[in-house]
Amino acid sequence: MRPPDGYTVRSATEDDLDAIDGMFWAYDVWELGRSDPSRDQLLDDFRTPGFDPALNTWYVTDAYDALAAFALYKDSEPGEEGSQGFGRVHPEHHGRGLGAFLVDSVEGRWLGSDGPRGDLRHWLNAGDRSAASLLGSRGYRLIRREFHLERPLTGLPAVAVPPGIEVRPLRDNEERTLHRLNEEAFAEHWGFMPAPFEGWREMFAASLDAGLVWVADEAGEPVGELVLLLQGDRGWVEVLGVLPGHRGRGIGRALLRTGFAELARHGCRKAMLGVDGGNESGALRLYESEGMTVRREWHVVEKRLG
Repeated sequence: MRPPDGYTVRSATEDDLDAIDGMFWAYDVWELGRSDPSRDQLLDDFRTPGFDPALNTWYVTDAYDALAAFALYKDSEPGEEGSQGFGRVHPEHHGRGLGAFLVDSVEGRWLGSDGPRGDLRHWLNAGDRSAASLLGSRGYRLIRREFHLERPLTGLPAVAVPPGIEVRPLRDNEERTLHRLNEEAFAEHWGFMPAPFEGWREMFAASLDAGLVWVADEAGEPVGELVLLLQGDRGWVEVLGVLPGHRGRGIGRALLRTGFAELARHGCRKAMLGVDGGNESGALRLYESEGMTVRREWHVVEKRLG
């Protein structure tokens, strides 16, 4: 598949991440008036087990070899339903057919994939009407709204643990227990699919190895989990889950406050968290009550296979 006239396409490598991050910065400033660092997330994408940048990235440059557009494709990961596409066009190159080229390229890889693929989803900035129009014309439909929340790690509330609950770090040789807890806590969550232990272990290896995991116990039995991720001066609450039968007792709040305290201890200035706007457990209300505010809204659009 050829890009529009005047442009050249190749695969990206990790050496290109600074340029991609810079292009994303320009897009975000144009769209939102500010930007979020994206290099660490891109690096995580490139180093996802099974991800091959040579097959699954499109790095489009103009006649001066400047980056004009970028996209990547990811097969469904352990615990996730559906494949993912993600792309951006530099604001200076809008309206030249690059968005359509990226969509066609990602779809071609999706339809030609030999691995697990499911339906294809794209994450869009909520205010990007041109991207929404393009994808809508290609048969994508809005299926979900997701939010990135944030709060400064100052003036933190004390961790209040409910009676009978102990919040403690993950112990050695306890990863399979955590995996079972994760499978049960998110079994009814939108888009969740059961994941084999080894695939789940690879996905969270950095946090597990760095000791950034906490467990809530009741009478010696795990009933809640917290997985943190460090990205420069920002920390992510990557996973926060409580077993269905133990919700509504303050366990999730205790884990969240523990996460804030741990991220601050590691030198982070802000805590970040992604949440599904349709989460039935009331997670969004919990996070907002703990001082988190919406940093960015995403729209998830989907095209069904066949």
